[in-house]
Amino acid sequence: MRRLLPLFFALATAGAVIGYRTAPSGIAEKFLGWFVVEDEIPVRAVQARRVPIALEVHGTGELRPDKEADIVSTIPGVLAEMRYQVGEAVSAGQVVASLRITELVQRSGQTEAALKAAQVDLREKEIRLNDLEKALERTRELRARDLIAGQDVSAAETAAATARAQMELAQAQVAQQQAGLEQLRYFLSFSKLVAPFSGVVTRRMSEPGTYLRQSEPVMTVGSLDAMRVMSKIPENDLNRVQRGRPARIAVEAFPGRVFEGHVIAMHSGSEAGDSGTGAEILVTNPEHLLKPNMRASVLLLTGEKRNVLLVPRQAVTEIAGKSHVDVVLNGRVQRKAITVGQDQETTVEVVGGVREGDWVVVDSRRPLIANSRVRIAAEKTNPP
Repeated sequence: MRRLLPLFFALATAGAVIGYRTAPSGIAEKFLGWFVVEDEIPVRAVQARRVPIALEVHGTGELRPDKEADIVSTIPGVLAEMRYQVGEAVSAGQVVASLRITELVQRSGQTEAALKAAQVDLREKEIRLNDLEKALERTRELRARDLIAGQDVSAAETAAATARAQMELAQAQVAQQQAGLEQLRYFLSFSKLVAPFSGVVTRRMSEPGTYLRQSEPVMTVGSLDAMRVMSKIPENDLNRVQRGRPARIAVEAFPGRVFEGHVIAMHSGSEAGDSGTGAEILVTNPEHLLKPNMRASVLLLTGEKRNVLLVPRQAVTEIAGKSHVDVVLNGRVQRKAITVGQDQETTVEVVGGVREGDWVVVDSRRPLIANSRVRIAAEKTNPP
C-alpha cells in the first residue's frame, strides 16, 4: 500500500492540471488560488484626517540691512585710504577712510607759522608796555615832588598809551590767526571719514587715488540689528497678504533655524523689482546671524483654514498631468485620482478623490500597481 502512494499523488496532480486547463476561467483562477499564495508587499501608510491648517504664501528674496547710510566726502580731496572691505564689521565713530587735502594742509602750516610769529610779537609788545607803564609811574612820582616838568609826564603817558594800543592790536592778530587755524583744523577733521553707527560695509563706491567732489559717497554701512527682504508673491495671493502679517525666514547658512518677522509694506510692479507684487518683510536680527545679500526663503502666514483633508506630499504622484494616490482597501491597492487644493510644505490638501479615514500609501518597498496585495507595515493616524 505504501508503495502505491507516490503513484496516487502523481495521478492526482495530473488530474488537477488537466481540470484547471479545461475548466472555465473563473473557476480555474479560484482553483489555482487554493494552491498559490500571493505575496504581500509591505507599505507605510497614513490615515487621511481633517485638521485646521495655517494658510501660507511662499517666496524668496535677498536680505538687506534695515538701516543703511552712505559715508560721503564733506570736502573735496583725494581718497588716500580705504580701511575696510565689503562685509567687514565697523564700530560707531571708527575711521573707515581718509582724504588727502594738500591745499588745506599747506594753508594750515602757513597759518600755524603766522600764529607763532604773532604770539612772539605779542609777547614783545607786552614786555614793552610793561616797561613803559613802570616808567610812567616813576615819572608821575618825580612830577609830584616837582623834580621834572609836566611835559615829561605827558610824553610818558603818550608812550604808554601807544604801547597799549600796539599790544591790543597784536592780541587781535593772535586771536585772528588762532581762529583761522582752528577753522582749518576743523575742515581737516573731515579728511577722516567715520562710521555713523556699528554694522558692516555693504558697498564701496570709490578706491584710493580717486579725486572726490564734495558730498560724493565713498562707502555704505548697514546695521545688522534688523534686516529687510523683498519677496515676490503671486498675484492670486495678493488679497491674502497684508501689512502686519507674521512671516518666517530661513537661510541656507542656518538649516532648521527660523527667523521671525512681519510684513511692513507691499510693493507692486517696478517697486518689487520685477513684474507682479512684492511683500517687504522686516526681520529682527539680535544675534547678527543674518548678513546682507543672503538668499532667504520666505513663508508668509496669511490666516487659518479649518476642516482640511490632508495627505502627505510624498504620497501624491503625477500621472498624465493628474494627481493620484494609492489607497489601501481590504488589503489591496486602489489608485485614485484626486483634486488638490492648498499646497503646504509637507502636505497637500485633498478636495476630492479621498475620504477621511482612508489609508494612503506613503512608501513601498516595491513598485505598486493597481490591485497589488499589500500589508501596512507602519501605520500612523495623522499625516506628518
